[in-house]
Amino acid sequence: MNIRMLCCCALAATALFAGCGGNPGSSPMTPPLPSQPGAQDLAAGAAGTLRHTSSTAQTSGTFSVLGTIASTGTDTFRVDNSPCGNENVDYTSSTTQILNGQSIALNTKALAIGSGSCSTNVQATEFVLAPASYITLSGTIGSTGTNTFNIHGSQCGSENIYYGPSTSVSGTLSTGVNVNITGYGSCTTAVLASTIADPSSSPSPSPSPSVPPHVKIYAYWNSTTDSGVTASWMASHVNFMDGDAGYAQEFKGAGGQYAVDYTDPFKIVVANHEPMWNMPEGSWFHNSSGARVYTLFDGSLVQNLANPTAATTLSAWVALTESIEASGPFDYLFVDNTNWDLLNVWYGSSNGPGVEVTSDAVYEAGTTSLFAASSVPVIFNGLGNSDEGTVNSISNNTMYLPVSAGGFDEGCLYDSPGPRHDEYWTFDENTIIATLNTNKYHVCMARNPSGTDSRAPRIYALASWWMTYNSTYSVIFPEFTNTGNVYVFPEYSIVPTDPLQTATSNVSTLKSSNGTYYRQFGACYQSGKSLGTCAAIVNPQSSGTLSLPSIASQYKHALVLDTNNSFSGGTATLTTSIPSSLSPEQAVVLFQ
Repeated sequence: MNIRMLCCCALAATALFAGCGGNPGSSPMTPPLPSQPGAQDLAAGAAGTLRHTSSTAQTSGTFSVLGTIASTGTDTFRVDNSPCGNENVDYTSSTTQILNGQSIALNTKALAIGSGSCSTNVQATEFVLAPASYITLSGTIGSTGTNTFNIHGSQCGSENIYYGPSTSVSGTLSTGVNVNITGYGSCTTAVLASTIADPSSSPSPSPSPSVPPHVKIYAYWNSTTDSGVTASWMASHVNFMDGDAGYAQEFKGAGGQYAVDYTDPFKIVVANHEPMWNMPEGSWFHNSSGARVYTLFDGSLVQNLANPTAATTLSAWVALTESIEASGPFDYLFVDNTNWDLLNVWYGSSNGPGVEVTSDAVYEAGTTSLFAASSVPVIFNGLGNSDEGTVNSISNNTMYLPVSAGGFDEGCLYDSPGPRHDEYWTFDENTIIATLNTNKYHVCMARNPSGTDSRAPRIYALASWWMTYNSTYSVIFPEFTNTGNVYVFPEYSIVPTDPLQTATSNVSTLKSSNGTYYRQFGACYQSGKSLGTCAAIVNPQSSGTLSLPSIASQYKHALVLDTNNSFSGGTATLTTSIPSSLSPEQAVVLFQ
């Protein structure tokens, strides 16, 4: 593997350094639509036996999703964090719309029923709305109807319940049966059920098969990794494996999901005959004296700077990506050292700037052309880069997402100097949100590989990552101190689902009145086993201890870690000891 693959640029906690990538831009949302005329409230159906739906099974010809509305448009809206991840729902004037006093607006919960699949839009014959408030209740089934029934004797009195083929249902449910329900809504609206259980039925419903054994994980596998790590172990613990062709072949042969190859078309060590090293002279940047512009890697290794606007550079890049595609095992290319402006390009240069390009826009166009021409989809390294000496609202490198499969943020949320805090933390969070809004992968490389005790840094990174977690496009690369260079940790076998809050444009919407940030989830799983509800709370301030927000009183347990990685038997367990406050740059993850 290229030596630069193993070395990541240090993004200081107090400043953003440019010129080394790896530290999702969004479309404007349509304003919330008004309540639809003719929308109906629940009319109680005739008493009888409720249709039994097996756990998360989609019945023939019928499909449903339950999630949080993340964007809206004319006769359409998108729900996030559904069993399908992100799913578009289309409706017409003939669609039954049960609004329950809500409007089709951001952060409202929606249950859509109709035809479709996870790979297509849902064509809704019916949708039901409810507030994004998690609720549990128990009662006795009264009257029933299609995809609905009401219960009596709950804390809400009589309550209307809606469900769909994606709802996890256990037992034989009929009039007079007592049921336990979890879902979203309130006593004054209705409840969209995510689970319905007859407590007398046996066995209990198994976890939803839509919940994976771990979140999406990106990790290296190479000659520096513990020699005991096998391809089958990697395939079962990692989604994105970054390594050379030999390791990639083994990983894919063992059933691994995605293999990633390292490339860098921008900084090339000619002396090492790195890919594209023998390009024509017109492919390189030159200074005013005619010498090739270069930077020094590790103080001595000369990296020549390639000119992405040159036709010969584009030709060499296309040839390289075609050869990688022909080799077979790689699904994505990691592209290092991506930048959008010349100030960052020349940063660290020993003899720049180059004279061939003097406009940021021209450089950006050249980089865009490279990515668009790649035969293998690109995940570029550079989402952690901001303007030199300033902190932007988000990384301008998000401009390359339309021609990429995603972006990589090196030093994301936690970096080698310490935790990202204050405006640097919000920069990372808002860049993640912008990336996810484009439905592209965001790879968050949180790291502290030289620390002595990784437990508190890992909790901070995990809780911070949960602030923007998206089950489809969020990818974590936790590079923290461990034995054997196995960057897989047990806390990422915890999968949060059914978020009660989602920041759609700015993480500030998750900020509590006392300065902490929190996000709650209606259901969390560890290796497929239910842990109930959970929440992440972060104090990203560089100074000032903050008390926990009031929502913390809903939880009785906190996450604790040991120092081992998953391969070495690391554990993520729960304790009843919950702090009453968080010191600066600290976090806690809570469970019911």
